[in-house]
Amino acid sequence: MDLSSQLRPSFTAKALGALDGAAGMGSRDRPMGTLDVFLTLMRVDAAADWQRIWLNFSEPDASDAVRYRDSSPPNGDSWNGRPVTGTCARAIRAAVALADRPAPDLLPVPAGLLALCLVGEPTTAASRALGATSEPARSMLLELIQETLVNGHWDDIESVLEDCFDPPGPDAPGSADDEDPDVRAYVAYQADQIQALMDALNEFLRAGTPDRSGALLEQHPELLSAPFDAIIAKSITEAEQARDHAGARRLRERRLFLENYRQLIDQPLPAAAPVARAGECGRRDHVLTGSIVNEPGYTSVAVRCGRCHVGYLSDVWWEPSGEARVDYYVFPADGATTITREIMTWAIAACEQSITELEQMGGRVQRSTPTIGMRPESLRRHTDFTPV
Repeated sequence: MDLSSQLRPSFTAKALGALDGAAGMGSRDRPMGTLDVFLTLMRVDAAADWQRIWLNFSEPDASDAVRYRDSSPPNGDSWNGRPVTGTCARAIRAAVALADRPAPDLLPVPAGLLALCLVGEPTTAASRALGATSEPARSMLLELIQETLVNGHWDDIESVLEDCFDPPGPDAPGSADDEDPDVRAYVAYQADQIQALMDALNEFLRAGTPDRSGALLEQHPELLSAPFDAIIAKSITEAEQARDHAGARRLRERRLFLENYRQLIDQPLPAAAPVARAGECGRRDHVLTGSIVNEPGYTSVAVRCGRCHVGYLSDVWWEPSGEARVDYYVFPADGATTITREIMTWAIAACEQSITELEQMGGRVQRSTPTIGMRPESLRRHTDFTPV
């Protein structure tokens, strides 16, 4: 169902601005979720007193949108043609139901009321990004949003929200009436287990110290498995596509920590396929090849050995101001986990020389710390290497 055509008259201009803006941002292959709408709402209603909320809760940013996902997948609803998660669709409908209550009557739905319903359930991506999934934080957040963003107040807001978040109809497939109780209990258990692991992954991605990171991996060894590595890899790609350089860099660092931890406990990921060569070529046997990818606002240069594939890659993101943001990587040979000092020195010197040349051209350059020992996701874009 296209919620935008059905419910558009029920929202104020600011609330519609958030919903329309979120639907138009990012990849349409990824459904719009509660955190996407919440982040857009923060920009659309920038004059609101958000700072009172950030004094007590984490202020989300674009990098959180790839870390936190709504628990319920799309079930046929959309907004302006973009699929909407089941969780987000429930929140949108709940906002209309809440505004339509007799006391107070707040129709059409104002921006603050939409924000309230986006965190109206503790399992939404927006709630988890703010760190408001349990008491007393959850009650405090609901009260703060009512005080600062909503022109209205409910004494028992949690019970009111429960009434507004519509449960599945009795005739819906898989509803409680036609499910076996044992099956329902098993499904609920599995959903809780998956949710617990995703919460653990998100906590790992935000861990501030190696000790905390290691403790989480000891507690949840499942995070070392290939599926979670794939989740992080996909999140890196999405962050790069959204031009969230800081978020992508943070995710790469976290992925490298996982890789190093696996090596430490001797539990590497299974190889996707056997490689023809393991380790670097001999010093005199390297055959250098290069590739350049040019896109609007983006240049990527990769140089590697055509035999063993050890090399470096430099990503340059051009800002409208003319400023250049540079990320560069030195990656190992096929089948290797280490890089010889000679190759590392050569690769870093080559990247630094490129940055110096950019600076000599008169442009301002923001550089990152080089990432050593892991192949960047952007290397996949390089498919045409030629001798250099």
